Amino acid sequence: MLKIIALGFEQGEIQPNENYIFAIHKPGVTEGMTNKEYYKKCRSFAEDADVILLKNKQENLAEDEVVILYSAYSNSTPIFGVGTPISSPLVGAVYSNAFLTVDDVIDHLNVHYLPQL
Repeated sequence: MLKIIALGFEQGEIQPNENYIFAIHKPGVTEGMTNKEYYKKCRSFAEDADVILLKNKQENLAEDEVVILYSAYSNSTPIFGVGTPISSPLVGAVYSNAFLTVDDVIDHLNVHYLPQL
């Protein structure tokens, strides 16, 4: 199973799938942690993921989403943009690939990532 973190998505936008575990990240849920604890949690969250999905229609990224993207990028975790337009050229530069829909991402993962498991 692939572990996928979805940034910018709401519950119901991504359908459950038997081959993937989706975690929809909600920015700013610190649950009484210190800033350092939350930073480490975000980094760990990103480092445990096999793939990151980022919804392109976001106006601004939350600070914790930036930490997750940076950590994933630094760890060579694939980052896929979903939707149009790309929110910023800088964010688009970290994408491994971009897709119009989540279904397109799933098709891509089925062909190029699942056979490797």
